[in-house]
Amino acid sequence: MLIREYIRESLRKVISERNYPELFRKPFDYEMLICDYNSNDISNIYKHFKRSKYKDSVKIDTSVYDDNIYGGDDELENYDISIDQYADMIKRADKQLQLILPKNNDVIKDLKKEFNFEFSDTSIKDNKPIVFIPSAEIGSFIRRNKKNNKIQSTEYMSWILHDLGHLENIVDGGIDSSEAPGVNLSDIDTKYIKVRTYINKQLNEADKFFYWRGIIAAWFNEIGYTPDVSAEDLAPSIFGYCLSEMNSEEDASKMDFRILNDSEDVNVVANGENKWLQDFFKKTYKLVHASSKFSRFDSNNITSKLKDGYIYIITLHP
Repeated sequence: MLIREYIRESLRKVISERNYPELFRKPFDYEMLICDYNSNDISNIYKHFKRSKYKDSVKIDTSVYDDNIYGGDDELENYDISIDQYADMIKRADKQLQLILPKNNDVIKDLKKEFNFEFSDTSIKDNKPIVFIPSAEIGSFIRRNKKNNKIQSTEYMSWILHDLGHLENIVDGGIDSSEAPGVNLSDIDTKYIKVRTYINKQLNEADKFFYWRGIIAAWFNEIGYTPDVSAEDLAPSIFGYCLSEMNSEEDASKMDFRILNDSEDVNVVANGENKWLQDFFKKTYKLVHASSKFSRFDSNNITSKLKDGYIYIITLHP
């Protein structure tokens, strides 16, 4: 019982991204905190603050349109839905949720007292945004790789950012096969052992699209970023890498995909193909930082970004 309670309390401890500068080449200027909550808690928090004097600053969004809760609570008046009814609908959401609250002393006090949220000292000393991520959805990362309640490895943090990529779905498929270099697909089955592993079950119907995704997935595994990610699930990893592992688009020029040649009988990535992959990451870096709400850099489009003065309580999985 004591061990179980200790684990539970450890999971409730706040983990602050501002304490992880060693894990980010491009550190965020806001707090990313981990706490113990689920969609039922989000429902109750929504209901609590929607009846407060801050109700006009309380909002629910989803990653994509969800038939259970529509596209968010902007449509409540259109459908004549009460706060209680919508709060019940939140519990049945099929998509990732995002509850937005104003950041002030009253809201922080209620989140602490009524819902057992914990804040780091640095998270409440200024007006920067706070992003909460539920511990239950990444609990295994914390249990397997924590010291003093801190995530110690880029590998485990990379999977958290991968899940943020699922939340936003900006990178999409990742590779446009119409622009990709040509490849002799008949050689894949007999020569490209490492690439074949990451093309995975798509091998028999492989085209340039999956081939180059397989190359990037193999490279991520080689450097320890979301290792064992498949070509099918690659796009969110590309998102996470561009978000935090590249300080600028010029960092793409330092990426060497030719390291994959070391364990193959043939050159998997030639010089020209390496340059094409670098250009792909340069272009994708700009897309991610221009479009992602979690990046507050390199973009004039601040309307869709995380805003100062707000708390964001999100779920990573439906």
